[in-house]
Amino acid sequence: FKQREGWPELTDRWPVVPATTLLTKFMQAAEAAAPGRRAIAVRQARFHKWIVAVPAVDIALTVTPVDADHVDVRLGDYAQAIIELADEFAAVPPAPMTLDDSAARPAPITARELYERRWMFEGPQFHAITGLGRVGERHVSATLTTPTAPGALLDNIGQVLGYWIVACFDRRAVVFPIGVGRMTFYGEHPPPGTELQCRIAIRELTETVLVADAQLIVDGRVWVDIVGW
Repeated sequence: FKQREGWPELTDRWPVVPATTLLTKFMQAAEAAAPGRRAIAVRQARFHKWIVAVPAVDIALTVTPVDADHVDVRLGDYAQAIIELADEFAAVPPAPMTLDDSAARPAPITARELYERRWMFEGPQFHAITGLGRVGERHVSATLTTPTAPGALLDNIGQVLGYWIVACFDRRAVVFPIGVGRMTFYGEHPPPGTELQCRIAIRELTETVLVADAQLIVDGRVWVDIVGW
């Protein structure tokens, strides 16, 4: 929550740990439990409640084998996911999704204004949207530049999704992540400064739930493919 300039109590801002930072920690924990193997996918991720970052709290993280290639990772009663492990990333990613912009509208604001006008509430270490694409009835795109904070790049997929719903609707305009069906990676995390294309297709929109598929693409190659965000 925004406070006046110089406000001394950080707890009044109610800072929380991003869901994608939790997923990053989950993948690291899975790899630590299976030395030599790589976390290549996240399945059935669920985020049950926020973790307030200030004051700090200690929460038990458990890693439980499911089978030879999957572990169940849980962070107390806050979040859980199945992490898929393999010896290496899949060599051939899916084709980049195509978005029909023929009937799409130009972006109503710039990427900088997205943060200056507080369309997004994320702090500056999570500001990775550097260009906004056209807004379609069921799709949206943007340009991202990889930041340094853990989970920040993936968090910006949610920011682009939030940008789409604010640009398209006067109500139902607040969205927070509650789960991800499948998130599959096709290589190492892009280094800071790498430019990516974010493409999102809306699958379902009701009064209470928004479901989308998404991709992050580097130099024409899909780095992460997401089904059911």
